[in-house]
Amino acid sequence: IERAEQLPSTQHGKDLEPYPYCLIKIDNYEEKTSIIKNSINPCWMKSFMFMLVNPEQSLLQININDSNNKNHIIGTVDISIKNLMKEKNWII
Repeated sequence: IERAEQLPSTQHGKDLEPYPYCLIKIDNYEEKTSIIKNSINPCWMKSFMFMLVNPEQSLLQININDSNNKNHIIGTVDISIKNLMKEKNWII
């Protein structure tokens, strides 16, 4: 997980910057990044390794949450590992 850019505030009506972190899930495995305080452009530069039992059917799920607002989801993406394996460069 490298970074995110221009994250919105999750505090409606307030101009507060989020305390973002990423939650990464593949199959039954889950990891998360550190929390970056007061940032709409967080930079984590964090690598994770997962053991894939069946990569053809695995799904990579990444959520960006705001720990300053009850872990409100700021954004999410789901990526098929099968499709990712077709890429020459596995960096997403």
